[in-house]
Amino acid sequence: MEVDQQHFWHELLPILKAISTASFVTVDVEMSGISTKSRYSPGGRFNETGKPSLQQQYEDTKEAAERYQVLQIGLTCVEEDWKNGVYTARPYNFNINPLLEDGDKLDIYRDITLSSSSMHFLRKNCFDIGAVFTKGISYISRKEQAQARQAFIDRQNRNSTIPDIEISPGDQATLNFYRNARKQLLDWTDPRNKAEREAMAFYNVAVPGGLSGYQRRLVYQLVRTEFKEYRAFLPRKNADFVQVEKMDSAKEAKIAASKIVTNEAQLSKQVGFRYIFEALAGGDLSNIGPNWFCVGPTGESAFIDTSLKKLELSSLTKTLAAKSRVLVGHNLFTDLIFLYHTFIGNLPPTVTEFQQKIHALFPMVIDTKYMATRKTLIDSRQSSSLQDLHQDLKSQRIPQICLPEEFRSYQNRHLLHEAGYDSYLTAQIFLKLAAKLDVSVPNHNDATHAVDPFELSTGSADSTSSDDDGGGVLLNPPPDAPHSANRFQILSEPSPVKKKARQASLLDSDIEDDMTGSPPLGQDGTASVLANAARGNDFVPPLTAPFWRVYANKLRVYGTMDEVCELDGDGAGEVAHSN
Repeated sequence: MEVDQQHFWHELLPILKAISTASFVTVDVEMSGISTKSRYSPGGRFNETGKPSLQQQYEDTKEAAERYQVLQIGLTCVEEDWKNGVYTARPYNFNINPLLEDGDKLDIYRDITLSSSSMHFLRKNCFDIGAVFTKGISYISRKEQAQARQAFIDRQNRNSTIPDIEISPGDQATLNFYRNARKQLLDWTDPRNKAEREAMAFYNVAVPGGLSGYQRRLVYQLVRTEFKEYRAFLPRKNADFVQVEKMDSAKEAKIAASKIVTNEAQLSKQVGFRYIFEALAGGDLSNIGPNWFCVGPTGESAFIDTSLKKLELSSLTKTLAAKSRVLVGHNLFTDLIFLYHTFIGNLPPTVTEFQQKIHALFPMVIDTKYMATRKTLIDSRQSSSLQDLHQDLKSQRIPQICLPEEFRSYQNRHLLHEAGYDSYLTAQIFLKLAAKLDVSVPNHNDATHAVDPFELSTGSADSTSSDDDGGGVLLNPPPDAPHSANRFQILSEPSPVKKKARQASLLDSDIEDDMTGSPPLGQDGTASVLANAARGNDFVPPLTAPFWRVYANKLRVYGTMDEVCELDGDGAGEVAHSN
């Protein structure tokens, strides 16, 4: 599903709900540049004789994240459908706009940088850079939000401490203006004119053609220094005169409070796409305004019961805050660095600190590139790129992945390097890799049985995993789900019963099949044949299983001495808590 700025607020609640019910979420990021150094430049890696350390690679990527921008983010929310024995995937594609409509007003300024090589690469892959700036969703980071809030406070305080302008004796025009304004105010505030002043509670200082900015500042100064019982202000936006009225402490306090509320509301809405990041990271969603959802599918204003939206948002917020957070990606090291800088703020100076901060945000991160390359899962002559892994796993039919009708834009279209599409490929690869790797774990009932997990369509290896787990069950099984120690004994084809049931009721997960639609998952009021045929062995190991300790929180970083970035720091991935 393509979500742009026009549809964002209409779709935000359904997206938050999809995240809240997902067993895991896959992510992919497209950037305006990924390196600040040419490989062949004097300081480029091509001229070095040895591999860089993980710290050096982190510093290089950190520098790129600080210079370039995230242009597109893809998310696929994957939920287990226990009844039908399938995974339901909801892929989203978001263009991310680095421009801010109210950035100047909020004192937020950004430099936008495009790498020519990255732009050339994206253009070759039909990436629409124009859509980023015309349809993309804006955002501010946590750091930018805090800075904008402080800038507002500083502006309010500065209004009472602005230094006085010293008018040059030779500047006759300015002196005449100042003296004339002073005389007008003296006449208006004269006690003898009390009745007139009470009848007209304010006085407008104006000149033909309107006041200049310099003249307005002089009027403010005049009132502040000589008419301290009064206040000067602009009565409306772009007014070309200054209004003066009697000071009212209660009214002043109310105005100040109103300005704070208005500024905070502006800031909260400018958070934009970061609300989705916060949902993924267990962050704060409390500032989302229920009235923001009063828009139709095409962005037009719509009457919506905000009280119901408020209740729904409150429920989702609680669910997301308590949820086990599982983030999956392919070659995630660079993506996570860019995401942190884009939505959090300053990157820490060391990779160790970065590992700790990412682990706090995302307790369980799984890199499919690491899964595929931990041991020689693929032939050494082959690539571990996203598209190549998908091709290698193409013949594997389980686990099954189903796309709801409104999420089938990638069903028959191949859009490599569109972030939403790549996140969907990542979801397929993750599930198929997990299934293939899991068959190497000895069955509790038959410890001698083992299936080679590394025998793919075009390569093989002789390594197996020694980790034991509870079997191919739900990532987050329901309390009444029967436990099963069954394995994926045959990964290339499901059993005839299951195959017939799937063909009758489901869209095959292979996106390259030329199928135009997916039948419903089950008929109303009837039990799905698939549900009865596929319980217990159609899902990858639960996230509480020891199986995941081998793969969780380890990022593949090829080209470095370490080759792996361990996020939890103790050499073993943290097992997620079940909900």
